[in-house]
Amino acid sequence: MESRNRQIVFVDPEALGHFESHLRALVQQGRVSAAALVDRTGAILSYAGDLPLPEEQMGATAAGVFSALSSIIPGMDRKEFVVQMLTNQVLFRFTEVDERLFVCVFCLVAREDKQLDAALTNLVKEARALLADHATRKPSSHSLQAISEKLNELFSSCKKSL
Repeated sequence: MESRNRQIVFVDPEALGHFESHLRALVQQGRVSAAALVDRTGAILSYAGDLPLPEEQMGATAAGVFSALSSIIPGMDRKEFVVQMLTNQVLFRFTEVDERLFVCVFCLVAREDKQLDAALTNLVKEARALLADHATRKPSSHSLQAISEKLNELFSSCKKSL
């Protein structure tokens, strides 16, 4: 992951693919119905399982809830919240990965699950380690050249349309 600006987060597709396999494993174990890595802007970077809302709505809703709860309880070293709907026992759990990203899991049946606690702790540690590892890698000149070519192509097509 590379963050030059607090508004923009770049995550290596390879890192996302690796992280997504961890999300899928959590869902396949039956501990959660869905799990997602979400940017605080509301962009879902990776997910597994059946989200309770369409992806864009889920990301925006999760980011809003995470932001609201973070501002209500400032000064926490590790931001982790559980939101439980008492009428139907649905549970959402939010765990901060870093200043820009968090993991949101969705469970159709709320229950205390020490194994889920441990799995989420490990998942977040894995995300931090994986994203930190990829942040130290410098982009290759080939990928920078491809980005430059794409930008030139986009700008030239914009000029033509004017």
